Amino acid sequence: MDGTFDTYIKDFASANVTAVLSFTGSWVPEGNMACAIIGLSFACQGQEIELAAVPSVLLAECYADYKAMAALGPFDLNGRRMPVRGEETRGGCHAEPLPPLRR
Repeated sequence: MDGTFDTYIKDFASANVTAVLSFTGSWVPEGNMACAIIGLSFACQGQEIELAAVPSVLLAECYADYKAMAALGPFDLNGRRMPVRGEETRGGCHAEPLPPLRR
């Protein structure tokens, strides 16, 4: 199958919540290409929900994963990876540092 995609999802069945990570996109089949994270949201039965409706532990774990991905490297607002001096440009998702989530 060829095409593109721009989200990853992870279902948390016991909480009836789905975490949705949006990014600038990749090709199918996936290659090693640079991209930028756009956002993290949560849904219940396909409908986006407020952060206050997400169980605290689930929110904390997803946010920690999101921050870890964002720390992988710098990016510019056009979704291109900014090379680090002395480093080969390589694929991977990058996002700007995140402000703390407010509930």
